[in-house]
Amino acid sequence: MLFRVRVARATRFPIARRHPRNDAKRHIDKAESRLNADATPDLESGGTTPVSRCLVSASTQRRSRYRQHANGDDPMSEENKSVVGRWFEGFWGNPWNPRIIDELATPDIVVHYPMHEPKKGRAAVTQFITEFREAFPDLNFWGVGDLVAEGDLVVGRWEGGGTHTGPAFSDFRLGSLPAASGRKMTFAGTTVLRVRDGRIAEELGQEDALTAMLQLGLIRLPEQSGYAG
Repeated sequence: MLFRVRVARATRFPIARRHPRNDAKRHIDKAESRLNADATPDLESGGTTPVSRCLVSASTQRRSRYRQHANGDDPMSEENKSVVGRWFEGFWGNPWNPRIIDELATPDIVVHYPMHEPKKGRAAVTQFITEFREAFPDLNFWGVGDLVAEGDLVVGRWEGGGTHTGPAFSDFRLGSLPAASGRKMTFAGTTVLRVRDGRIAEELGQEDALTAMLQLGLIRLPEQSGYAG
């Protein structure tokens, strides 16, 4: 599952004026004003004082960190997006990589989508995805748009689905499918992932479960009455 990776900027959102990154920018402006005052040449010594030079160095480092935060250029966020991109491609893509769970999941990983019961731990997650793919051999999900990162959280939009041509599957909250029902599901969703020490610790998704359950025949819309009123 491939995503274009780019950190969203605060200016995209209507509430940007109250966003912490704008607060950071104000701190930058204030720091620069103070820095200019501290760096005023000392006429007697022929240049800046040692204290001023120290302040220049420290303030420059702080300004660099502020600018990274304000502009969304956080190296840790970029690393986290890279981890999530690999996880989506190996875990949800087709073909999938069974080794990706040991490689990128924390031992206590939690995977939760409303269509299924929550799964915790590598063993439970491995069993879930293995059975899911046995029931839906062509199961495939891919990224839509950019990944958005903030701190240890990464958000991605996706779409995909599969056809039930394998064994019976009973991991849906709303019912079970008999073997080889031939039913196909295609839907979309959004997932928030938490990255801890370079591994996926949580994957919490919100999908269009209603569409999928209707397509699989696990729920039905009420029949419309012929009464026209």
